[in-house]
Amino acid sequence: MVTQNQFFRKACFGIAFCCIGFSLLNSIHAEENLAQYYGFEPLEIFKLNRRSSNLLSADFNQDGINDLVLFDNSHSRIDLLLRKKGKPETNPASSDTSVNDISDTGNFKHVKIPVSRKISTIVTGDFNSDGLPDLAYFGLPDRLVILFQEKNNTWNKKKKTIRLADVA
Repeated sequence: MVTQNQFFRKACFGIAFCCIGFSLLNSIHAEENLAQYYGFEPLEIFKLNRRSSNLLSADFNQDGINDLVLFDNSHSRIDLLLRKKGKPETNPASSDTSVNDISDTGNFKHVKIPVSRKISTIVTGDFNSDGLPDLAYFGLPDRLVILFQEKNNTWNKKKKTIRLADVA
């Protein structure tokens, strides 16, 4: 029969054994650099306005690097941020050096696509089966607009507007 004192000793021994085992296991894995598995790179900063929203990624210029698209209703436009290949540019220090001043890293080419309606949502896809990503957005009050990308990476030349009368 196991007495309470023997049970307490076995429990303490088990807990001590587990603690030592976990600390040894932790020390073995602590030496391994896990960053190589996740691809951490330096920050890429691009300033946006407060009314910018709906950030999506796609390869718009077919260079193998994902680019970003979002809309900015405060300036009535779609912002296309095309990532540049190579090492990030180094921007000279800004003359306005306030405490919270963060400058862009210069890793993006900013393409501005003007729109005539307030946008509520945007999607990307190849809507005309030409192999190039296109944009479709819902413009208030009742318009679905599809912008087709041209072969030379230009926009706004070909577009299709569909009125959705039942949308309120």
